[in-house]
Amino acid sequence: NEYESDFCNNPQKKVTLKIKAPDAVKMAISNNPISDPTSPSIAWEEYMEEKEWTLEGEDGLKTIYLVLQDEAGNYSGRYSDRIILDRVGPTNPTVIFNANQKFVQPGARKVPLELSAEGADKVFITEDANFEDGRWELFVPKKVFEVSSGDGIKNIYIKFRDKAMNETDVITGSVTLDTTPPEALSFTINEGEKFTNSRDKKVRLKIEASEATEMKIVQQGQAPGNWEPYSLQKEYILLGEDGNKQIGIAFRDEAGNITKPLNSTITLDRTPPKPENFVIGNGQGWTNDPDKKVDLQIKAEGAHEMAIGTDPTLKSVSWEPYKSEIRNYVLPGDDGEKIIFIRFRDEAGNESAVISSKVNLKRSF
Repeated sequence: NEYESDFCNNPQKKVTLKIKAPDAVKMAISNNPISDPTSPSIAWEEYMEEKEWTLEGEDGLKTIYLVLQDEAGNYSGRYSDRIILDRVGPTNPTVIFNANQKFVQPGARKVPLELSAEGADKVFITEDANFEDGRWELFVPKKVFEVSSGDGIKNIYIKFRDKAMNETDVITGSVTLDTTPPEALSFTINEGEKFTNSRDKKVRLKIEASEATEMKIVQQGQAPGNWEPYSLQKEYILLGEDGNKQIGIAFRDEAGNITKPLNSTITLDRTPPKPENFVIGNGQGWTNDPDKKVDLQIKAEGAHEMAIGTDPTLKSVSWEPYKSEIRNYVLPGDDGEKIIFIRFRDEAGNESAVISSKVNLKRSF
C-alpha cells in the first residue's frame, strides 16, 4: 500500500508486500489460506524481499497468506497479514457555508461551516484553489474558518478524505467580507425647526445615509427601537410630554455593520403663552392726551410675539416681537370708548386667546 499499511486505495488493487526472511529461498503467496504447503497446487516462486501483489474481489477486508521454504526444503509456519481495500472516497459530501448567509458576521472574519461526508476522516479547507496553502485536519461536523483580511468576495474550497486517502471532489462556496459600515450623512427633524406644536406629536424625519439597508430610531430616555428598512423620510411620533426631544438614528448595511448614531433635537411645545396683564395708561380708564397717545403695559408668560389692534379678530394685524411696554400708542378715531385687543404667540407657533383692555378718550368737556 503506497500510503498506510492498513488500507489500499489503488484502482488496480495492487499492494506492495515487504518480506524479510534471511534463510528463505522460495515463497508462496496466496489470497486464500495455504493449508498444505506440500500440495502440488502451490505456486512457489523465488524468494524476494519486495513484491507487488494484486488483491482479489471487491472492496473490503483482505487477508494475504505466505509460506516460506529454505534451501533444505523446510517449510516455515503460515504467515498472514490483513489490509482493507478501499477505492471509494467519502460519499454525499455537503457543506453549508456561513449558514447560507451572503455576508460574514461583523466584528470578525470567521465563517461557520456545517460539514457532512459519509466515511470522511479528514477535511481540507482553504482559499487556495490549488490546495497549496493549508493542511488536512480532523473531520468534525462543525468548523469555523477564518477568511483572509480585506473586504470582498472570499472563495472557500473544501474536500474530504477517508482513511484510505481517497478524496472527494472539491466543493466551492463564497462569502462576502464587508467590514465598512454605512456612511451616515444627515438627519433632520421638521427641516431643522427648533419647535413643534403638533397636537398629535407627529414630526417629519428627513434621513440620508450611504450604503444603508436598515435604520433604528431611538428617542433619548425611551426604550431602544427596532431595526426597520432604510427610507429617506419618515413620520415619527414623539414620546412623552412637552419638552426638549432628542432623537438618534443609526444605520446598518446588509453585512450587519452599524454606524454611530446621528442625533437631532426639537422642542415639543403645545402650550400657548399665558396672558397675565394688559393695561392702557396707568389703568385709570381714561385719557385726555391731545395726540391720543397712551402707553401700554403688557405681560404674558412664554410669549415670543404679539399682535395688537382694534379688530377683535386681529386678522389683518401683523405679528411683532413681544415687549412688555409700548409707549405712545396712538388711539384711533375721535373721542369715546376705545377697546384694544392683543394676542400672543410663542416660538412653537401656539397662540393665546385674545384679551382686551378699555380706555375712554376724552379731550373736551
